[in-house]
Amino acid sequence: KLLIVDDDVAVTNFLMVFLMQTGIYEPTVVNDSRTVPDLLGKEQFDAMLLDLRIPHAIERLTQLSSSAPVMVLGPSEPDTVIAAFDAGAASYVDDDASFQEISDAVQHLVRGHAVVPPPLLGALLNHVIVRRRGELAARQQLELLTAREREVFDLVAQGVDNAGIADRLYISPATARTHVQRVFQKLELHSRAEVIAFAIRCGIYPDGAQ
Repeated sequence: KLLIVDDDVAVTNFLMVFLMQTGIYEPTVVNDSRTVPDLLGKEQFDAMLLDLRIPHAIERLTQLSSSAPVMVLGPSEPDTVIAAFDAGAASYVDDDASFQEISDAVQHLVRGHAVVPPPLLGALLNHVIVRRRGELAARQQLELLTAREREVFDLVAQGVDNAGIADRLYISPATARTHVQRVFQKLELHSRAEVIAFAIRCGIYPDGAQ
C-alpha cells in the first residue's frame, strides 16, 4: 500500500494509474496534506511518496516518517536533499523523474534500499560525516557531567522546570537550581532551549524536540 501526498491533481492521477497498472501497488492519493494525520490514524501504508512542493512539506515529512518509509520528490539541490533526510526521508528522487523511475525507486524503498540522486550523494555523505563528528564531540562533553547532573540534564532536555526536577529527584528547589546552573556551566550553555539543541546534537531526541 502506497500513500501519495501531492497537491498536483493532474500529475497524481496519471501517476496513480501508472502504478496500478504495474500490479505492484495499491496507491492512495491525498491532494490536501492537512488530511494526512487523520488518514494515518485509520490506515497503515508500506511506503509513502511526498512532493516537497506542497505547503509545509518538511513538517508533513516529519509526521509521515514515523509511520512508514518516505520517498521525497524534490529539486536536485544539496541543501534541499539534506533538509529532507534530516526530516526523516528514506529516499529522494528528482521531481523531473519519469513515472517508471519513481516506480523503480519505490520498489527499492520497500526493500529497504535508499535512493539518492548520484550528483547529490557526495554532499549528503559529507553532511552525515560532519553531523556524526559533531555528535561524538557533544557526547564527549556530556561525559563531564556527574551522574546526578546527567539526570538533571535529561530532565531539562525534556522540558521539566526546576520545581519538577526537585520533585522527581527528591531534592530541594535550591539544589535543583544549583545542578541546572552547573550543567549550563560545564556544557557552556545559556538556556534550556540550548540544552534541548545540545541533546539533539548528541543524538538524544526528547519528546517533542525532534
